[in-house]
Amino acid sequence: MKIFNFNNILIKQHLTEKLSFISKFNNVIVWKVNKNCNKFKIIQAIEIIYNIKVNKIRTLIVKEVIKNKKSKKNKIKIWKKAYIYFKKNNLKINNI
Repeated sequence: MKIFNFNNILIKQHLTEKLSFISKFNNVIVWKVNKNCNKFKIIQAIEIIYNIKVNKIRTLIVKEVIKNKKSKKNKIKIWKKAYIYFKKNNLKINNI
């Protein structure tokens, strides 16, 4: 049996105003995850760490963006985002 390091799968929780509004009504939490992970590893990590049953999961890759600030060009690298949906009775945002 393989032992996975779940700290490398879930990087950090992604929070914006739009996502906080969506999470109130749809019971969803958005995480920034490792690019090499698949849905099954993400579900396994969430269920083991937080002891919550996942209803469904959607992942997407955010493309590279170049932002210009005065004379500098900043690159924002490619990263992966996971929308994790829970059932209504299982979601406790304050604990996560």
